[in-house]
Amino acid sequence: MQLFGPGLLVPIAEELIFRGLLYARMRTRLQAGPAIVISALLFALYHGNPIQMIYAFPMAVVLALLYERGGNLIYPILFHMGANLTAILIA
Repeated sequence: MQLFGPGLLVPIAEELIFRGLLYARMRTRLQAGPAIVISALLFALYHGNPIQMIYAFPMAVVLALLYERGGNLIYPILFHMGANLTAILIA
């Protein structure tokens, strides 16, 4: 269950929400830089505790850049899955 939920399902859901909806909507009104920073801050705050926020912010920047440059949610989804699965398997 640990691999399936946090490793596979959560990254899909979070990417649909934070990059697919939130970032994409901001991007229609803002340039890439501000949209990336604001969406990354919201992603970090969503994770709730200060330790996770420290890791979530730069991760969200990378995920938004992958989406911006690749033009497809599959890139941040796969990267996010890889990061979560790595954290689960190392812990």
